[in-house]
Amino acid sequence: MKIVYLIGRFPPVYGGQTPVEIDINSELVKRNHSICFITPRFDKKHLEFEQYNGISIIRISPPLKGPFSEILFVLNAFIKIKQLNLNPELIVDLIPFGNSMIITKLFSKIWKIPVVCKLSQEGTNEPFASEKGMFGFVRKRFFSIYEKIIAISPILVENCKMAKISNNKIEFIPNCVNTSQFTPVDEVYKNKLRQELFPNIQGDIVTIVGTITQRKRPHLAIEAWKILKLKYLKPATIVFVGPEKSSGQPFDEKYVNQLKNKIKQYGLEDSVIFTGFQKNIHEYYQASDITLFVSEREGLPGVVLQTMSAGVPIVTVNIEKITEYMLTNGKEGYITSENPKEISQRMTSLLLNSEQRDSMGNYSRKNALDRFSINAVTDKIEKLYQNAISLQ
Repeated sequence: MKIVYLIGRFPPVYGGQTPVEIDINSELVKRNHSICFITPRFDKKHLEFEQYNGISIIRISPPLKGPFSEILFVLNAFIKIKQLNLNPELIVDLIPFGNSMIITKLFSKIWKIPVVCKLSQEGTNEPFASEKGMFGFVRKRFFSIYEKIIAISPILVENCKMAKISNNKIEFIPNCVNTSQFTPVDEVYKNKLRQELFPNIQGDIVTIVGTITQRKRPHLAIEAWKILKLKYLKPATIVFVGPEKSSGQPFDEKYVNQLKNKIKQYGLEDSVIFTGFQKNIHEYYQASDITLFVSEREGLPGVVLQTMSAGVPIVTVNIEKITEYMLTNGKEGYITSENPKEISQRMTSLLLNSEQRDSMGNYSRKNALDRFSINAVTDKIEKLYQNAISLQ
């Protein structure tokens, strides 16, 4: 198959879904499929053309910064497809913006190329959310251009059905995790990593991974951490692994400043670390005792998948129809309410019980291998793409 993707972020500019797409499509390349990603060129220093794990990367203008840029980006993408004679058999749209779908519809009809859409974030760029606001009915109708709509979580499947998308268009395929990269390690190697990553830290480590943005709710983690530190007498540090900026610009400078001021107000400066963006993120999981996940909403959170694959127990807030699909409360970790006191109690319980951490870590690893491996997910994706092409 010759497949072209429209994707909103690609390294060195990162998006939450990007690593998953790299893993799946690197595997498709190994299966002798031709894969091309067309992505915005956020900086002139970024290469216009490159190869990445066998995937052809094409960066074009403009960056995605508003409704008109979305239309121009998709228009330029189709022009580039024609200029380079890419001749795809299938187009996969990972950025289904209502404003740009009409361009996708036009070119797919003219060229008679099937288009598949992938929904990865509940509440944005998905049919039920598109119904809200001005011209919502029209935007929702644009989803009819797709031969198939891949929903990565049960809540996205439900949202498609609530928006009255035909059942035969919807396909539930979860995200995968690189189980060869995110692996458990023994205590010797774990301590070695700690010395390398945190030479000045003693005691337990709780890791929270993600961008420092309001949607990820690091402020909730800090509220829970304040409660934990009042009662937990052993040395312990919470480590925030993730960027505060994208393309050199803060995600939300006011929010980040408020968060850091709150840490000072609570006297937690010595037990809170911000690492910024890290490429070797798997090592931060491996060096952790537990991970914490408190995001407000997600599609199918990669942090939870990566944690399980690394064999690390997790404390996660409940995201309806998502967390209970991914793990079982009390087996791979704990699913809690958004109450900081409950979150703190669950973290404390795990930090005090190394046997329970080991047991949960083993369950986590098995869950990741059985249900979310790259091969298992790619098999489903490959079959869906082949069916979409055959129907054209």
